[in-house]
Amino acid sequence: MFLAIAMEFRGLARHRGRTPAYPHVRLFLRGRTLELSLKAYLLLRGASTKDLKNVGHCLQRALTSATKAGLAVPAITPKAQKQMESFDRFYRAKRFEYYSSVDLLLPSATDSYRAFWRFADLVHQAVLRSFLAAV
Repeated sequence: MFLAIAMEFRGLARHRGRTPAYPHVRLFLRGRTLELSLKAYLLLRGASTKDLKNVGHCLQRALTSATKAGLAVPAITPKAQKQMESFDRFYRAKRFEYYSSVDLLLPSATDSYRAFWRFADLVHQAVLRSFLAAV
């Protein structure tokens, strides 16, 4: 279920239509895609719902847990790591999801996270391969 929802969010986040009036929505969907993909992998590897709650909405914690559980992903570049840390601070605090006028100053350009998005796409593909191998 998590993986199906993640794939739907991923499609919406990658939509190349008009520039959104609220780019935070697209950033939120990208973050949720990565979170749900990693949590789907953790469930595949036997994690409990309690384990997932311990991961929370922290993308770095989810990635660390998934790689410890055996997810094979390429090494993250220093640039992508820095971008992930920046993005994760806002995502974990739900500031892309529930934002105020102050939050309109948050990083909103998808391009500012380009290296992280490339890495996140590789993670998502690795999760899909794991599911296909398990079937």
